[in-house]
Amino acid sequence: RIWCDFELFVNLTSNNALLDIATVPTKKNARHQARLLTGSRLPYESPSAQRRREQHFPLELFMAAMRVELQNGEVSREGDKEKILKFLWGDSRGNGQLEKANRRLRSLFAKAAWPEALRCGIVEDFDRCNPGTISLPAVLGADEQRTQLSLTFAGMENANTAAVRCLVKGLPRSLEQLQLSFECCPNINDQAVIELADGLPQNLHELSLDFLGCKAVTDTGVEVLAQKLPT
Repeated sequence: RIWCDFELFVNLTSNNALLDIATVPTKKNARHQARLLTGSRLPYESPSAQRRREQHFPLELFMAAMRVELQNGEVSREGDKEKILKFLWGDSRGNGQLEKANRRLRSLFAKAAWPEALRCGIVEDFDRCNPGTISLPAVLGADEQRTQLSLTFAGMENANTAAVRCLVKGLPRSLEQLQLSFECCPNINDQAVIELADGLPQNLHELSLDFLGCKAVTDTGVEVLAQKLPT
């Protein structure tokens, strides 16, 4: 609905506004429990607990969301849509906030889908029914207004050097704050750390990395990381 899209637009173009999204699966034999995506962790929730919670969000909704365009919302009164679209487009069609809001919305879903996509091996080709149409690095990287990103891969065996290399491709160059957790990832090693160091956005002001329990990460990887930190 266009009014819902209008509310989303206002949220997405407001600095530091958080967006929570809930749904209930309708598939046959599915457990009819709410699935929740949140703009930040719930009270007393660890990063790994947030990842486990959000991995149950339906993949088909992620796919649909990463193709969304707010201006295509339906409406019962055509006059309402005309007024809302005029507001969304701004003074200069194509150069206003609308496309930025579309990219932000898609990137929110790309971020939330990333750990589960990594587990399924579909990060770079997310829609298996339509190969080559959705790449999570491309969707996330297109959000050129994003200044903060937090992701956790805690305990994931799929998190390895290739996964880090793919992640680096999706880091928006505009990032100023980056928080990544690889806690207890058995396949994160020095080479993965070096790949990350090589791809860090140069505008970073704050960087938080968690390699607790990553036994294959040694002083060698940490030293290279320290040398390549943005200055």
